Amino acid sequence: VRAAVAAAALVLAAAAAVLAFSLGSFLLLLELLALATAAVFAAAAVEAAFALATLAATEALFAAAVLALAVTTAFAAAVLAALALVRAAAAANTKASAATAA
Repeated sequence: VRAAVAAAALVLAAAAAVLAFSLGSFLLLLELLALATAAVFAAAAVEAAFALATLAATEALFAAAVLALAVTTAFAAAVLAALALVRAAAAANTKASAATAA
């Protein structure tokens, strides 16, 4: 009877050790899963921050392009106005020359 009780106690101790090992392994796997999930979320946060920075840079470049277009349009308008003045002066000069010749 004592041998049977000792054998049962030994089997129970072995089962407890296996259960503790299994539980420890399970908890370790859970911890590794938590770490992997945290790494994925951190990578997603970095990617989102990069996307927002890229969007901000794109908006800034687009605003600069619109400003450059406005400046170019204003410059072209000034050139056209100057050409109109030159044309008017040339026409006036032609009339004056024709009046002098007559």
